[in-house]
Amino acid sequence: MESVVIDLRGMDPPHFFFAHLKNGVIVKCGFSSKELGESTKEGIRESIRSPVARKLKEDLYTYFSGKKIGLNYAVRLSVPEFTARVLFEVSKIPYGETKTYKEVAERLGTKAYRAVGGVLARNPVPVIIPCHRVVGVGDLGGYMGGKESGIRIKKFLLEIEGHRL
Repeated sequence: MESVVIDLRGMDPPHFFFAHLKNGVIVKCGFSSKELGESTKEGIRESIRSPVARKLKEDLYTYFSGKKIGLNYAVRLSVPEFTARVLFEVSKIPYGETKTYKEVAERLGTKAYRAVGGVLARNPVPVIIPCHRVVGVGDLGGYMGGKESGIRIKKFLLEIEGHRL
């Protein structure tokens, strides 16, 4: 298993972004507000051996610095069919654009807007599958389960992509 870690201590609150890869495929990623390293509870320590992991780190730095870049990486997820369909649909939302939970649900042929939100709250590969680009009608909606720090991260990501909030 390889791990890529990006230091985002300039965020409010400070965070790290991590991605785990197995055989060159992303299997999990996310944000942590804790110091990452051998002594942490998460035990996430950067370990880059493959060209894919090196390229991912480079691309993530580019993305988090506010430059437009596609993060088109292979992911391996063990999720139910509906979850996979939602995540696939969200993966098609271009950089700098947003869709509403309602629009995503309608593209899937359902009115289950809240179920779409529930899937996105548990997205195992945020940023790679850009669930932050899905917003409510008239508000941002939630992020990472709706925690206050999650909403700040969503705002941060949307601002990186050029949205003025």
